[in-house]
Amino acid sequence: MMRYLFDVFVSKKVEILIGFLLFVVLFNNQVANIVLFFLFLTLVSDKRSYQFKLTNAVIITIVFFLYLILRESFHFEKKGIDYIVRLIPILLLAISLGLYEFRYCQIKFITHALILINYIFYISAIFFGIYLYLLNSSNNVLLDFSYYQWVVAVKFDFHPPYWGVFIVLSFIVVIRNKTVPNLKKIIFGIFTFFFLFLLSSRTAILAIISVVLLEFICNRLIKKRAKIFMLVSFVIAILALSLYPSYLSKKITDNSGFQERVRLWSSAYEAFEENYLVGSSVPQGESLIRQFYNFKDAEKKNFDPHNQFLFFIVNYGIIGLSLFLVLLFYRESYSLAFIMFLIATVLSFTTESVLNRQMGVIIFAVFLNIINNSSFNKIATLKT
Repeated sequence: MMRYLFDVFVSKKVEILIGFLLFVVLFNNQVANIVLFFLFLTLVSDKRSYQFKLTNAVIITIVFFLYLILRESFHFEKKGIDYIVRLIPILLLAISLGLYEFRYCQIKFITHALILINYIFYISAIFFGIYLYLLNSSNNVLLDFSYYQWVVAVKFDFHPPYWGVFIVLSFIVVIRNKTVPNLKKIIFGIFTFFFLFLLSSRTAILAIISVVLLEFICNRLIKKRAKIFMLVSFVIAILALSLYPSYLSKKITDNSGFQERVRLWSSAYEAFEENYLVGSSVPQGESLIRQFYNFKDAEKKNFDPHNQFLFFIVNYGIIGLSLFLVLLFYRESYSLAFIMFLIATVLSFTTESVLNRQMGVIIFAVFLNIINNSSFNKIATLKT
């Protein structure tokens, strides 16, 4: 039995490591880093399917990192160095996963593993949410069930906005993949949308609505009648859920969180004006935001701007932000899957500094390089 399992791992080590990385990334950053390192070594040592090339994407990534290192070298403070180290998965996966030649069986395995991973998360979270709901109900504490789904995410240290990004990017890979039967896509889409409603992640819900609408508009393989039926059903579902008095609707009507973000964005812009060309570096940038925010509450310790673009322009200036935008947007050709990826990531980057957490960096890097991998696109992605 052990010999059989070992042989299976050896024959499918790439897809198993990618699947395991996607499973652990939301749980434990240290485990995810170890798995990512082994995945990198496995990919670059596969002489049959891997060949290093200085593609434009690789060159852009290297230049981006060289600039960050140069900027932080003026101070060499721990926070700045730590941030560059946190971003290393972007570089490692660009020169390994992004250049790997996938086979059909590998793509099929990875995509179905992604579906299974999300179902495991959905079902586990819902059952745990039911448990919390019943536990509180017995103590005469009645709250909307979707509130408990947010609590589940927090209790497992799954930061909900990051979990939402993971779910939406998984959905993009699945619906644009021809290795997945259409019925499986529809069922997975229904579960995904319903769970995002329970999770109450507004940005993720907006992203998945945008992705679904883009799929309806651009996918010529879907017949016109089917498009109309699916679109009407989708709109009805959105309206029904929006009318339900849930934790999500409470978050939408409560503007306190958004107002604080606007104040942080305004402070970040003032901090950017202090050194607009090359930025102030990570430690000094945060200090400037704190200074312009002028917050007297000693309990507030995090002055992250909650916007990835503002984070780069404050800390690394116009040059740093420009390099990051080139890294994010530049491609020799644009697939529909990549356009969907851009919609999801830009929306999440607008309200969160996603790359300030290790899980956010790995999620971004893995999906960026899977969706943009040329062989993955050639074999898996639907033509529209």
